[in-house]
Amino acid sequence: MDYYFLTTYYTQPKNKKQIEVVDYCKRFDNILTVNKCAIDAMHAELKLLCDKLNEKFPKSREINLAQNSHTGSVSIKEVDTYYEVFRINATKVRGTYEFSEKIQNKLSNKQNLELQ
Repeated sequence: MDYYFLTTYYTQPKNKKQIEVVDYCKRFDNILTVNKCAIDAMHAELKLLCDKLNEKFPKSREINLAQNSHTGSVSIKEVDTYYEVFRINATKVRGTYEFSEKIQNKLSNKQNLELQ
């Protein structure tokens, strides 16, 4: 099973549409997801958010969802500009660390033997 850790990056919002995007997407910061399917579902959810906000605020610049398959990041950008409103990076977790008392007992026994 693959785990992905999500981190977010955003710039200062300039209008009401961008404020809503940032407020909505902040909930994805420092989240551990279970698999790639959860990330795909998040992408679909963000695409719906962009469509909804484009309808709600028709006078401001349109925003689109852009995905980068090489880095695993997804960003919300203004159309016809390079201005990035929000970016979410998905980093694959290499492994986990768990505390074990058995290992600690073995280490303390070795240290006690070395001290004597």
